[in-house]
Amino acid sequence: GVLEVTGLSGRQAAELSEIDAAERELGVRLPEDYRAFLQQSDGLEGFAGPNAYLMLWSAKELLELNTAYSVAEFAPGLVLIGTDGGDTGYGFVEGPGTNRYVQVPLVGMSRDAAQVIGRTLVEMVTRLRGGHPA
Repeated sequence: GVLEVTGLSGRQAAELSEIDAAERELGVRLPEDYRAFLQQSDGLEGFAGPNAYLMLWSAKELLELNTAYSVAEFAPGLVLIGTDGGDTGYGFVEGPGTNRYVQVPLVGMSRDAAQVIGRTLVEMVTRLRGGHPA
């Protein structure tokens, strides 16, 4: 899982009601692996690799921060789940039959600017660490 890949310590688990509320408020179904991560650790923050700072938001922060970054306006279909603590956002794009995890610039955000960096959360985090997904 994400905690094993990053070596970061987890937080208290999110309540299912918090995850369900985030989905309701955002109007999307979160990817199953991301839901499972939130049930293990409600977000995380720290160095996931030598040059890879990672902030994954808590269930409660999802709506607040997606709203603050005007994601629905600038990049419809994208949901941010965190950042690198700087100018890069991480999220997922809903696609036909699959979700894709992406990175996108927070300034100049658009669907076209989103780069796919994994089919799973673990694949995304592994790539961010500088490793190569299995």
